[in-house]
Amino acid sequence: MPSDARDDFPIDVKRTVGHRVNYRCSNPTCGAPTSGPQVDPAKALNVGVAAHITAASPAGPRYDARLSEEERRSSENGLWLCQTCAKLVDNDALRFSEGLLRHWKPVAEEYAFERIGKPSPLNRLSAPTVEVLMIAGSAESGVAQRIDEELMDQLSPLVPSAIAGVQRTILLGSGRGALGQSYAILGLDMNLGWDWKVLLFTGGEFGWDLVAMTSIEGQRAWVPEVLYVPGVPGALVLTHVDGYGTGVFRRSTTWHRIAKGQPIPLLSYPQSFYVVGWGMPFDRHLTSRLLSVPTMLRPGARLELEFTARYTMSSEFPAESAESALFSAIYRLSMEWNDSAQVFVPHAPTDDFSIIDQIWGEATDGFVRRNRERLDHLARFGTERQQRFIQEHLLTAPQPSHL
Repeated sequence: MPSDARDDFPIDVKRTVGHRVNYRCSNPTCGAPTSGPQVDPAKALNVGVAAHITAASPAGPRYDARLSEEERRSSENGLWLCQTCAKLVDNDALRFSEGLLRHWKPVAEEYAFERIGKPSPLNRLSAPTVEVLMIAGSAESGVAQRIDEELMDQLSPLVPSAIAGVQRTILLGSGRGALGQSYAILGLDMNLGWDWKVLLFTGGEFGWDLVAMTSIEGQRAWVPEVLYVPGVPGALVLTHVDGYGTGVFRRSTTWHRIAKGQPIPLLSYPQSFYVVGWGMPFDRHLTSRLLSVPTMLRPGARLELEFTARYTMSSEFPAESAESALFSAIYRLSMEWNDSAQVFVPHAPTDDFSIIDQIWGEATDGFVRRNRERLDHLARFGTERQQRFIQEHLLTAPQPSHL
């Protein structure tokens, strides 16, 4: 190929890339709308671009010579960005690596998908919205950290009077922030454990200040788990019920960067879930375990998790019986804090958290594709029950649509 030849996107691919994110910039720290009305009522304007994840020509950033011309021009290699972010990612290819851009793409598409038909979406990660009331000052705290009734006595009068109907107040956490100031997190039970308000306080020379507040609904009596990760700014981490119904239940952990104005959602992943039935011959249960959590948001700080997906044979045996076991799969994923972009980025290109959501939503065909080698092995060397189940329900069964 001549060095000046370009594998540009066809018009239909550009439209697809833009439509899939509702023409919003896919940079998670931007998210700017790129299409809207002109003054002329018959015209519209666009300030977005379908950017190449790997370059259209050998001279461009992140060029991958292994791709064919068709692959280079496909929508899979496209990322919708505003013109500012498109210029930014092409001028600093080391900071904005291929792995980072491929992480942005499914997050932006998921955000767009979850807004379809919903007049009041939560946010791009289906997490509770966080209201920042103020940013903590830099003075070291003169308030000693107390995890006892005295601390509760100090904080309870600071709960805004507009919050009515509190049935109980729980201290969810406390400690020291990045600059030495104390912090404390209160949980306010609003409806027998179904609805909660979570308040983040920091202590300064003159007492406690209410920094941020969020509402979490539909918690089915689960007490939210909350963590504050110090930094300038820090992050508020919420673990909450994120979906439930007949045969399904899910708790998710979401990270918000505490900043002036609207806090920025950083990351969301299932903390645990189960899916039973839904037309699938197998059930799935997922649990997660924190291997490493940042003590502070600083360059290179690592977040490492281990997810265990356990599959059982739903059509023949009780889910908890030993006879129901099919197999388990373990995924270890790692993110690290990028201080320049103020976001978590994959530690390696293989650290793709979307895998876990695929497990949540995949139907029989996706399950078989993902685990074909393991299923083939069990079909030959597993127990008699496993062999019969796999042959009857998985490897020869019709493939239903996704959930």
